[in-house]
Amino acid sequence: MQVNKFADMHPRERLLKAARELGLDATATEIANNAGFKNRKSVNYYFCSIKLLKKNVGFVVRTPKERLVEAAKDAGTGAFGRKIANLAGYASHKIINLEFGSLNKLKLMAGTYASNKNDVKWSGVEFSPKDESIGVRIPNDIDETVAEETGIHVGDGCLPKMSNARHYRIEVGGHKIDEKRYYDEVVAALFKRAYNYHATPKGVSTKYAIIINSKALFTFKKNVIKLPIGNKDSIGIPEIIMNSPDDIKKAFVRGLADTDFSLVFSKKHKNKYYYPTITAMFSSKLLIEHLEMVLKELGFNPKTTFNVNHLNSRNKDKILTGHMIRVFGVGGLEKWVSEIGFHNPKHFTKYLIWKEFGHCPPRMTTPERESIIRGEKELCAM
Repeated sequence: MQVNKFADMHPRERLLKAARELGLDATATEIANNAGFKNRKSVNYYFCSIKLLKKNVGFVVRTPKERLVEAAKDAGTGAFGRKIANLAGYASHKIINLEFGSLNKLKLMAGTYASNKNDVKWSGVEFSPKDESIGVRIPNDIDETVAEETGIHVGDGCLPKMSNARHYRIEVGGHKIDEKRYYDEVVAALFKRAYNYHATPKGVSTKYAIIINSKALFTFKKNVIKLPIGNKDSIGIPEIIMNSPDDIKKAFVRGLADTDFSLVFSKKHKNKYYYPTITAMFSSKLLIEHLEMVLKELGFNPKTTFNVNHLNSRNKDKILTGHMIRVFGVGGLEKWVSEIGFHNPKHFTKYLIWKEFGHCPPRMTTPERESIIRGEKELCAM
């Protein structure tokens, strides 16, 4: 029994030895039981408190506040309360309110309160308390990161109409298989770099998506970028992008193309799918007109076709009218990759296979193309 182990020792020594054996995180009850006592009262009797006992052992005992401040520093500016609490060894984020009153006050003490609410130059941007506590930052300039993320929004995103006016929701999503890596590695990183927002993609219905609730991001997109709430049938390239330098326009086009363009290869005059076309169809005529204007400014030779009837992919009995833009040929593709680029593996893996083999068959998934590029599968076996 535990009592025999300490039979010839003074109770204080028994408790000190038990504490050394069990380590810093042991409770008073665990130490007392290990030392052969029935309950933790022995700890208070001989040492007044568990904290003093551990100090006598030589442990550096940190208060809950100290542990939370250290965890907040390790977690960084955008961390949520739950993550900080878990890093500090607590199961619930409620410990933060108990010790500090709010996450904001904890982050102020840790020096990780990084919201730029008071430094934003744009009118119409509003921060919620949550935005402030997690360190959301709204950029004062439209750089390439913001432009690319805006292109992604125009392609795959929306500001949905919500029944509750207090909900400030942003949604952006793509294909569960073909675009999973793109959302995990590229889109989430853009939100972090542009807005200091930790976005987590996840499967939502038939999509792989990022859903954000942020008043600051929502009002920035709505009131500064001028993105519409609800459907995008009349959307164009935002004026703030159209009036920007070429590098900003290229970043926007890259984000839009990554999400809503297609890179296809046709047989044309051969038996292999070798001839490249970069193509897109939108319900908004204005967006096609803006794209044509921008691409021509960048030295491309796009072809547009308006009022194209096509089947609704979700309802085959319904005919929709769209508008197309295409960039044809090897020269167009190589110029695109060189000057605009693709960040979506869905497109870039097609380009890499075409460059390696001289053709790229259709109906392969992105993971299948990646396995060919890594040399794990043969192209002819697909």
